[in-house]
Amino acid sequence: LASAGLDGQLRVKNLVQKELSMSTNIKYSNTDDNLILKGNLGKIAWSPDNLTIVGTLVHSGELAFFRMRKKKDAATSKFPFELIELSKRRFATDSKVQGDINACVVDYTHSNFLLVLTLSNDPAHGNVSVAWDGTIGQAVGSAILGTNSGTASSTSTCPIRLSPDGKFLCRGGGSSDQVKVYEVEKKKIKGEINPVFDRISPKGVMTLTAGQKVADVCYFTDDNTSVAVVCCINGLIQVWDLNVEYRLREDPKRVCEYQLPADESEITHVAGSTTTGATNRIAVVTANGSLHLLTYANACLVLDFTIDETHEQRVADVKFCPSGDVVYTRGERSKDVFSWKVS
Repeated sequence: LASAGLDGQLRVKNLVQKELSMSTNIKYSNTDDNLILKGNLGKIAWSPDNLTIVGTLVHSGELAFFRMRKKKDAATSKFPFELIELSKRRFATDSKVQGDINACVVDYTHSNFLLVLTLSNDPAHGNVSVAWDGTIGQAVGSAILGTNSGTASSTSTCPIRLSPDGKFLCRGGGSSDQVKVYEVEKKKIKGEINPVFDRISPKGVMTLTAGQKVADVCYFTDDNTSVAVVCCINGLIQVWDLNVEYRLREDPKRVCEYQLPADESEITHVAGSTTTGATNRIAVVTANGSLHLLTYANACLVLDFTIDETHEQRVADVKFCPSGDVVYTRGERSKDVFSWKVS
């Protein structure tokens, strides 16, 4: 489990032997005063090989890469890895991004190079998503995922969501009752076995009209079909089938919906299990700190159970582990990451 702290530390913890961990200091250069300052990471994501961590540096407008490298004395060491920054891979993003990067995600299906997708709130253009070749530090495409709307806080903290098959991209929330879905287009290139990133569609290929203000979105795959889960602030959860002829303007299909009990507070975050072939689970967090686990099967959403007051304050993030058996939650102003067995 990787976590980035406000103390300028990137930490990786062994979840089997929980006392074993490693960390590294985050630093960045102040070119105006020629100083090396303590920095911290805003958002992080694992690479497909689970050995590299991609991070966005707050205030410096850079993307950094950290590698878990096997120690020379790995055979006798309690923790056989050390965490080092690939300093030659760090690169500035100001050629395409104005201001800080608010969100990043890695395309696990893209094998030709490390494809990193970021989201920034550009004052002039709105929510700009940029695709980066993380191997050479170069922008390879960009698109505007909607204009600025709502409060500053809602746009500045909005996540970016990518479907497990790497095909569909959207913002995770905002203040609208619609979700614009964009396509991550890939093409066949001579000499390459797998398709290579081409571009992010300049316009949305689908619109999911929820009818209520959207809090967050997640994706999962059901029988090789991409499915979007749209969670509204008022507790309404909708499941959308994206397996349509959207290039022929066929509308996505709303499969089912579920309304959380009226006494629950507003939805803040959602995560979907990404394990192929496993039961499709959805973890929904509400503003009162409750964690709701739902199962999607036979075109129906069923609430399995609710865990109340998971953190003393609001939950800032929720994730499934790769196996789908455990959910992790992080407090908004807390040093704690809690694990919840949900299998």
